[in-house]
Amino acid sequence: MNQNATACIDRFIETLNHVPASLADAVAPKMIAYDDRPVPDLLGMLFEKIDQRMLEQIASNPCTPSSILMRLAEHCRSHIREAVADNPSASIEVLMILARDQDSDIRFAMAENHNLHPDLLVVLMEDENPFVVDRAERTYRRVTSACQGAEIRRFLRRIDSDIAEVSCT
Repeated sequence: MNQNATACIDRFIETLNHVPASLADAVAPKMIAYDDRPVPDLLGMLFEKIDQRMLEQIASNPCTPSSILMRLAEHCRSHIREAVADNPSASIEVLMILARDQDSDIRFAMAENHNLHPDLLVVLMEDENPFVVDRAERTYRRVTSACQGAEIRRFLRRIDSDIAEVSCT
């Protein structure tokens, strides 16, 4: 890598500490254009130099591109992977990787997440860790009963409006 690219990366990392993630996302492609290495190699270098708190903010930011979330889902620090798992913009592919994470704490945190897609909870209900299985089962029951409760409420409102129409005519 040439010295221009290295200096540019250093400036970019310093800038990340002072700008919103959306602006950093806009700057990253320009920075990467100075180098002939593949983007994943550059991202790896960035992830090594960025402060861990900043990296956790990037992992939890809903505006973070899915390609970066995919890379962060494989990060060596579990709190970074957990932040990715809790990101509402994380794709199903990223969440499936994390549902198979070696750290049972990450899988347990996912099993507690009521916003997780029910299909992912089913995957976690087949986990090797009984605590993850138990939590995933409870969350699944709660999520599916909440969906059924919403359907029942909609049905009752529809009946109420039908009765009101009949009594008015």
